[in-house]
Amino acid sequence: MFTISIRRLGIATSAVAVVSTFLTLAGILYLGRIAEQTIDASDNRYQSSQLAADLLQYGDDLTRLARTYVITGNPAFQAQYNDVLAMRTGKKARPKGPGSLYWGFLAAGREPRQATEPPRSLADLMKDQGFAPDELNLLEQARQRSENLVKLEVEAMNAAKGIFKDGEGRYTVTRAPNLPRARLLLNSADYHATKADILVPVQQFFDKMNARLDGTLADLKARQDAVRLAAVFLAVLSILASLAAAAMLQLRVLRPLTMMRDSMARMGAGDLSQSVPLCDRPCEIGQIAREAEKFRVQAGETVRLSEEVRRTAQEAARHANAQRIAAQEAMELSAREQQRMAKEVMSAEKAARFQDEVARVVAAAKDGNLSVRARIEQDYAVGAEIGGGLNELLSTLEATFTELSDVLGRIAAGDLSTRVESRAKGQIGTVLTSTEAARRALSDLVAKTRHNAESFVELAGSIAGAARDLSQRTETNAGTLEESSAALTELTASVRSAAEGAERADRIGRGARDEVEHSNQIVTEAIAAMSQIEASSKRISTIVNVIEGIAFQTNLLALNAGVEAARAGEAGRGFAVVASEVRALAQRSSEAAREINGLISQSTEQVTRGADLVGRTGDALQRILTSVGDISAQISAIALSSREQSIGLSEIDTAVHQLDAATQDNAAMVSETSNSSKVLADQAGELLDSVARFRLPGHNAPRRGDDTTSHRDIRLAS
Repeated sequence: MFTISIRRLGIATSAVAVVSTFLTLAGILYLGRIAEQTIDASDNRYQSSQLAADLLQYGDDLTRLARTYVITGNPAFQAQYNDVLAMRTGKKARPKGPGSLYWGFLAAGREPRQATEPPRSLADLMKDQGFAPDELNLLEQARQRSENLVKLEVEAMNAAKGIFKDGEGRYTVTRAPNLPRARLLLNSADYHATKADILVPVQQFFDKMNARLDGTLADLKARQDAVRLAAVFLAVLSILASLAAAAMLQLRVLRPLTMMRDSMARMGAGDLSQSVPLCDRPCEIGQIAREAEKFRVQAGETVRLSEEVRRTAQEAARHANAQRIAAQEAMELSAREQQRMAKEVMSAEKAARFQDEVARVVAAAKDGNLSVRARIEQDYAVGAEIGGGLNELLSTLEATFTELSDVLGRIAAGDLSTRVESRAKGQIGTVLTSTEAARRALSDLVAKTRHNAESFVELAGSIAGAARDLSQRTETNAGTLEESSAALTELTASVRSAAEGAERADRIGRGARDEVEHSNQIVTEAIAAMSQIEASSKRISTIVNVIEGIAFQTNLLALNAGVEAARAGEAGRGFAVVASEVRALAQRSSEAAREINGLISQSTEQVTRGADLVGRTGDALQRILTSVGDISAQISAIALSSREQSIGLSEIDTAVHQLDAATQDNAAMVSETSNSSKVLADQAGELLDSVARFRLPGHNAPRRGDDTTSHRDIRLAS
């Protein structure tokens, strides 16, 4: 079965989130850059078209001003002609916006309302706009060819002033102005052919420029579509990766941790019957499960040993109590026998006080001297009888007490094997019988005590061994718990690291969403700017249409003037020439207006296409923004799950630490039990040593260091 560690799972999840977020952010930034390049390309197309239109406008303005000067002879038009040349070469500031408005105000003798730009040559402006070298070469060809047209226009204006060329081609000859020649120079076939030659490279320039800009826009569109497709793919991939990571976390971490938590809770409640699940997994959770299973088995063994120790201690307590009761009974029996012997001796002494001799003998007997005999007078039968009986009694008592003293001495020396046998009757027999009964009771007590002491020594040894075994297992459990606690601490650190990685990915996702929103705002502003450019183009087209209408009306007026001049005959010939010039000028103005209108229409179409591309870019950014929001939500959910995992592992870590503390307490208690069992074993050994000094009937058990003594029988005469 495929397995992966929690640390690697957290690292992989964080890496997938960071990489997907980074790729999405890179795609967004790249798409924003493409949008900016699209806007720049559209603006470049518009500006390039404006510069090309200015080039054509400069040519038309020069032709118009030269013809007007030739017709009217007004030096203001020649000055305006020179101004146009100066503007084209960058020696004078050029007007902003349509130049026809500027020159229209000047032709009427009014101050133009348009602002001007810093002086820059048209060639420099085209280079700044980024025209290709071959396009600039075509414009240079048009400029060089326009120099020939300028020469014709200068020659025509000088002919109108009466200045002509000399043999070297310099204007040094002065004579009467030649207006027909001047008009002929500006309306001849050579003039129109020269102007047509200028338009050839200009037309090629327009073709190349449009092809270049169309290619740039097509390339940007293709790149934009590719990036949009890649962004959608990355968004789908990120969502799938986030779902897979969440599922892996649920299956590999959350569910096993829940099972481990339930198992630890059962063990904490004292239920050690069920085995710990997930022990066969090779990951960190499997390691913790195996350590927990070891702890469960050892804890069960500890509980079993504790129960055995408790039962053994109870049994030892019962044995000790029985021995204590038996010793108390033996002591009470000996006391009763001594009291009875004292009473009998007292009775014998009372009987002996009947006579003085008896009193002396009794006094000596009271002093412990039983060797004193009564002096018997033979003639005193009663005294002799009493004395003889007394002496016989004293002899019997002396022998009895001697033997009894010997037996008691042996008993005091630990020899309980000597029996007291007596055929005597009366109180002496009773004393000897009681002494034998006391010896037998003491012998039985010592035998029982020895047997119990031996059992107690063996039991104490078993308790000590069990305590040592329990101590070793408790120490092993403590070591296992410490290893489990260390592994759980490492697992907690790994999950906490995964949670921090998920939070960092969450912050990166929020940053990406902010960048997308910013790019979307830029695209919105770009759409607004393109809309303004389109509106300006429409206004310019309207103005050009007005100019074209004015040119058409002027053409009609010139046609009517020509008709009226033809009716006037010779007197209206000069007016007819002026009318034809005005008509030609109106036609050229109409043609120029149509060309400008066509250029503006093309620019408007390109601006519209650019606005459409930017709009679609905005839609793509909006979809990407939605995808990034979904990704950010998934990453936030992963971060929340990681934090919950960290909290759950902290709780498990706390429970394991509590179990570790309880195991340490058990180890301390087991150590105390071991010490107590050792003390108990020592005391049992001392008790065994104490009872081992007694010799029992039928047992060869002398004191340590003493030889074995033989049994003696005490036989007393009756």
